[in-house]
Amino acid sequence: MRGGRAAAEAATEEVAPGVRRLGSRWVNWYLLEHTDGLTLIDAGLPAHRGRFGAVLEALGRSTAEVSNVVLTHWHADHVGCGEWLRSEFGATVWAPRGEVPLITGAEKPRQPNFLPYLWRPAMVRYLTSVVREGALRIEPIAGVEAYESESTDLPGGLRAIATPGHTRDHCALLDEQRGILFCGDALATVNLLTWKPELRPRLGQVNDDNDAVLHSLERLERVDAAVVLPGHGDPWREGAGTAARLALQAGIPG
Repeated sequence: MRGGRAAAEAATEEVAPGVRRLGSRWVNWYLLEHTDGLTLIDAGLPAHRGRFGAVLEALGRSTAEVSNVVLTHWHADHVGCGEWLRSEFGATVWAPRGEVPLITGAEKPRQPNFLPYLWRPAMVRYLTSVVREGALRIEPIAGVEAYESESTDLPGGLRAIATPGHTRDHCALLDEQRGILFCGDALATVNLLTWKPELRPRLGQVNDDNDAVLHSLERLERVDAAVVLPGHGDPWREGAGTAARLALQAGIPG
């Protein structure tokens, strides 16, 4: 009951018009309300199901109204409820084409390397939390629709922007009408080693290709969006271009 109350309270918080933040202290995913129904940006972790249901109930909506789930990349804390939403409620799951084999289980992923950071207590707390919330028990998503890295007609009026580096085919998602960039893990507004809020957006340390991450930020510098909603951290409201520029100036954290 306590968790249900907390989720219901969260439902009253819009991080942007028609957009609600889901998940936990550690992980964000987003509910996008539009005229055709509900679209999710990413799918959190399995343990988030109950909180998600409470949010929908508080909004007077149901899980059956979630027609589409659009993923930014394959990592466990972004895909965890995907198969549940697909198999139980008929949602269509979309993912960048290069990430699809990793999401469906057709290809075994190379897991992120957290070993260099395990001496930091906050990182241990984060990893303990996401494991407790099901990160090691992710179901492969049996049916996934591939989208191209520059798709302009995704559900919810979203446009994909190629931002490889964190993963090989990571994509940010732009809602041009609302002026919102869902950046996935291309940027964060929290220090991923200390989990303290940052005054400026930054990059994460655990990436497939750091050079590609930096090139992706150069692409995001040209994006016209007032609000950036990251996979980790609070909303950034001073423009996507500024966010990318500040993160580029800071470089890859040590």
